[in-house]
Amino acid sequence: MPRSASVSIWAPLAVLAVGISAFPLSAQVQGRVVERGSGAPINAARVLIFSEAGDTLAELESRGDGRFALFESLPNGRHRIEGSAPGFSTVSQAFAYADGPLAFELQLQPSPIALDGLEVSVDADRRSSRRLLLNGFYDRKQRGFGDHLEFEDPDSRLGATRASHLLRRMAGVSVSRGGEPFFRGDRECTPVLVLDGVVIRGIPSRVRSFDDAMPPPEDILAIEVYRSAATVPPNWLRRGMCGAVAVWTR
Repeated sequence: MPRSASVSIWAPLAVLAVGISAFPLSAQVQGRVVERGSGAPINAARVLIFSEAGDTLAELESRGDGRFALFESLPNGRHRIEGSAPGFSTVSQAFAYADGPLAFELQLQPSPIALDGLEVSVDADRRSSRRLLLNGFYDRKQRGFGDHLEFEDPDSRLGATRASHLLRRMAGVSVSRGGEPFFRGDRECTPVLVLDGVVIRGIPSRVRSFDDAMPPPEDILAIEVYRSAATVPPNWLRRGMCGAVAVWTR
């Protein structure tokens, strides 16, 4: 069970509560981001963890249910967790980590900006690109650590009725009749599955198949494939892994 900690509130109009337990037991730091007062989950909120010296130790993003999770251990000592989202105040809180999981609920106070006489429209493509940018997708693509495929328009998913159909377009990836991805020349390799930055299938497998774990093709924004453990981003590394497939949703 994630343990609780006694900490002090730094940011005004923001509350951080400790003691959330309905999350994977393997996560070292986990929790959810919600609106203060209503308790409504906040999607795509930015969650940062800093060392006492101010170095960034982790950068996470909440999912549609407001949840976030970090599966890698942190250095023991004093740290700070910060949560923010557009239209909300920022919460910042100190905590102590000592070889054990912690769970938080970040409650953000709504802080809308009044814009008189201004009509605002949201470009869904820009929002999706920003989501990928904040999660390091474009940085990893530029560094060439894996293969990256972004589905920018509906036509790019034509003919795909299952998520595994999209994998067939990735170089070096084969898909079994059951919809399970494997890397060419190595049918024994079952890659780790990552959905929106969170490992949902590690070693050993806890999910029946790739298609069982993934959303339909129309909800998939981008895919990353890493065909060896040496190229997998540190946040997704698992003992005994042979590679990883990461899927980002809209």
